[in-house]
Amino acid sequence: MNMKFAFIAAAAALFAASAPLSAGGLRATPPETAEPLAQEGDTELSRSKGLLLELVRQDRYLDDAITALSAGRASLSAHDISALSLRLKAVRVSLDGAAEAGKAQFSEVHPGLELSPFTKAILSYSSKMDRKAGQLETLAARLGAQSAKETMRDSLSSAPGAAPKKRGKTITMLLAERKASETLLSDIKKLRRSSSKLTATSRWLYIISK
Repeated sequence: MNMKFAFIAAAAALFAASAPLSAGGLRATPPETAEPLAQEGDTELSRSKGLLLELVRQDRYLDDAITALSAGRASLSAHDISALSLRLKAVRVSLDGAAEAGKAQFSEVHPGLELSPFTKAILSYSSKMDRKAGQLETLAARLGAQSAKETMRDSLSSAPGAAPKKRGKTITMLLAERKASETLLSDIKKLRRSSSKLTATSRWLYIISK
């Protein structure tokens, strides 16, 4: 199911489940507990929605990174690779914040709030982002290996004092790309650890909310 429609359906289901029924209905919330429960539910619902929307946003950045790396190193300069590293660092910081936000909900979320449609969606996105982080690690490792191989080959075939080129790139440019590729791989490995941590947190949040 399209995630956008799944999210809307989750919201509709949560509203229907949490609304007190009429006197002729199957159940009703006791007047003395209705307001505190509603306030608690609204607070946790807002937190869960905020967490989910943040993951949706960061997931798009991962898609962009996969697209860029899948295009191959011929289309990437050292500047492009460094910019990608900075973007993925920002994603990692966001995922770390999301994991902490999820942990903060452990003591507040319970089945009575009926948040499981949202926590299930959070778990789904977390797991998907963890898989994408693994895909990025594979692509970055391949990029680094190609960069190292080409730099070594051009260095050995170049005459002393010359300014050798490969596809219009000097050895200096190739070395810069190699260094940027190594940094990128290191940053993606850190991202992978953060995404794995978020997935574990999301799984527990979902279990608690069921």
